[in-house]
Amino acid sequence: MTNRYNKVLKIADDYLQISTILPILIIRKLKQGPVTNEEMYNAFGPSNFKTGPLEEATIFTLSQAQMICQSFEIVMERKNIKNFIKPEIVTLGESKLSLKRQLNNIKEIHYQERIQTSSTRDFDTIEHFESLKEQLVSPKITEVPVDLSKYDVESITIKSTDRDVFVANIIDSKANCVKVLARAQKVMFTVETIDKENGKLVKFGALL
Repeated sequence: MTNRYNKVLKIADDYLQISTILPILIIRKLKQGPVTNEEMYNAFGPSNFKTGPLEEATIFTLSQAQMICQSFEIVMERKNIKNFIKPEIVTLGESKLSLKRQLNNIKEIHYQERIQTSSTRDFDTIEHFESLKEQLVSPKITEVPVDLSKYDVESITIKSTDRDVFVANIIDSKANCVKVLARAQKVMFTVETIDKENGKLVKFGALL
């Protein structure tokens, strides 16, 4: 699945970490039309990129990782730099995945009703969700009902202060809901969906 956050980019012996989604947005814009050198250089400047250990790497979806690799080639060509080390797309195993890294490094932070929030489009499998629940001493599950026959789930939004207790989330087609697993306390969340009939954005749930 191209929307699964399980890819990192290896450059030589280190891994890529980005501090902004600007490079991804620039590449998307590039596919729609011309991008100036200034825009490209600002997006791929040293302030937005660094390399380090795997534990600090930014986790991408496959499509995002492919766009970043493509962008490196374009930038190096425009700068007339040859023989550069091309990033290698590496798939992470379940033990290395970290939703906190995804929420911190990949998704935009915004404000909803004056509450600082974080969003993710990445959903766990039911099997992984159940496995993680069994490992917790005091698992807490919050549910938001969604009629999955009428709506496609796009993402969920949680309070940024809940990132440390957030463990996993799933779309439960049998129960017609979205579930969030957390440790020690329940996490309130909003589900962003697309109405299958008219394509409009519809939100369910609430942040308290």
